[in-house]
Amino acid sequence: MTEDGTDIFEIYKNGLRKNPYNAAGSGIMAAHYGPQLYALAKNGFDSIPDLFLSIGYENSSLQDIGQKESYGIGKTNWIQEWKASVASL
Repeated sequence: MTEDGTDIFEIYKNGLRKNPYNAAGSGIMAAHYGPQLYALAKNGFDSIPDLFLSIGYENSSLQDIGQKESYGIGKTNWIQEWKASVASL
């Protein structure tokens, strides 16, 4: 709840419904992310650890070090593989 008594989850759900990009799936998204929003509200924003990002330079491109997938030169084949797997669903 906010200081004035407004339910944060209701604000979140209304925002989902109003967004044309995810209005159709707003119920599913609210059900999925609702528990995470509740935990965040309960524990506070300070309970989330800082994210660390390491960027390197290799083969004339920036590399996102430590990530499962990369977008550097010669490292984008996974995108086409993923698109093909999604298209077959």
